[in-house]
Amino acid sequence: RKNSTQTTLLHVEQSGMEAFAIDQIFNRNDTLRVGNSELSKFFALSYDWSRVRRFNLNNALAIRLFGGIVTPFGDSEVVPFVKQYNAGGPNSVRAWRLYELGPGSFRDPRLDEPGNTQNVIQSGEVKLEANLEYRFDLFWRLKSALFIDAGNIWTLDDDADRPGSTISSDWYKQLAIGTGVGFRFDFTYFIFRVDVGWKARTPYENDNGKHWNLNSLSDFSKRSNRYTSIALGYPF
Repeated sequence: RKNSTQTTLLHVEQSGMEAFAIDQIFNRNDTLRVGNSELSKFFALSYDWSRVRRFNLNNALAIRLFGGIVTPFGDSEVVPFVKQYNAGGPNSVRAWRLYELGPGSFRDPRLDEPGNTQNVIQSGEVKLEANLEYRFDLFWRLKSALFIDAGNIWTLDDDADRPGSTISSDWYKQLAIGTGVGFRFDFTYFIFRVDVGWKARTPYENDNGKHWNLNSLSDFSKRSNRYTSIALGYPF
């Protein structure tokens, strides 16, 4: 068996470039439409690298790095939501719920409203992320992992409704860091995964005016500092 496996994915995507060029040459309309719908024009570039280093049959170290950017061009001012980046959830920074994290230092005030967290859906045009986990077997079909996730999303332009969302030279100060433990049930044909993550560092200030959350054992028991995600397969 190989001691390590490595995966590199470079993704390039564009939409509307050919139609935009034709429109500029022959039509020169301010807005290009297909039927009654405006054609979105954007360009996306992302890099996804991961490596799993196996020490033996029962222990491995896995690392992943991701960076991506998507931007509109031409007369398009926004990127379609489905093409924007999000952070949090079982395959991202696992201490945050999917769509909850970011952008930048912005924290959605609806997170403080009981029962309203499911309505929080955040996205951005830039994403940076790093994941590290130590995987090991426990017994029978049960495996475990200790992990650290770091990352965030940002917007390219200022957003008055989301102050602090724009990426800048201080982007590293807005990285969210989560740590936790995972349990994986290996049923041969699929892996059932449960990850419990704690918010070690928030990109926004907490109630004490600080970014680091886990300063005492009692901080680990706070529900606001913890999130449990359930998924199939490994996160990367």
